[in-house]
Amino acid sequence: ISRILSARLKLLAPLAVQNNQVGFVKGRLLCENVLLASELVKDFDKPGLTRRGC
Repeated sequence: ISRILSARLKLLAPLAVQNNQVGFVKGRLLCENVLLASELVKDFDKPGLTRRGC
């Protein structure tokens, strides 16, 4: 039963998980989000940039 359930969930997981959520989806790498967060933090306090968002 667990193999059947696993096979079905493997097909549906990419549809249920958003593009920015990378955990447990084949072909998506966690390091991409880590690099994105690193770039955002690095550029956060640059002079001349306006703050947007919350």
